[in-house]
Amino acid sequence: MILQKILNNIYRMYTTFFYNIKPFGFSVAFYKSIDVFTTRFSNTFIGNYVSRKKHKSILKYIETKYKNEIELIAQKISLYKPVEYDNNFCIWQCWWQGEKKLNGITKLCTNSVKANSNGIPINLITLDNYKDYIKFPSVIIEKYFVFRANARETKQHLV
Repeated sequence: MILQKILNNIYRMYTTFFYNIKPFGFSVAFYKSIDVFTTRFSNTFIGNYVSRKKHKSILKYIETKYKNEIELIAQKISLYKPVEYDNNFCIWQCWWQGEKKLNGITKLCTNSVKANSNGIPINLITLDNYKDYIKFPSVIIEKYFVFRANARETKQHLV
């Protein structure tokens, strides 16, 4: 049984190597084929080492193979002028629960927008301040609060 597993891994390593050597070269093919054995050691020194080497060889392959395309894209990007905004421009975000109740990924996204806004004002719409920006028909507001009350009764996590 153990011998069968070892032989299967050797076969997978062999086929992985020869499948990848022609399109990607020796380095990528070698580290991808070794990865067959090191997957069980993924959180160890050996697994991390092989994974880093594999990713570096793939990155080198991409940089070498697509060097001209990368340079063309870089030139195109450098031709663009930064957009100039007038005083009326702002960024709109909505977190209905309010800024104090931001959590996890939502907090990260909001902080990222603040960090990259280049001084552009950010308006965060919440349940407390939405009336300053928009007027909903009373039917919509009533339906929302009825839904919210029912959700609390049934312990739905969406509200």
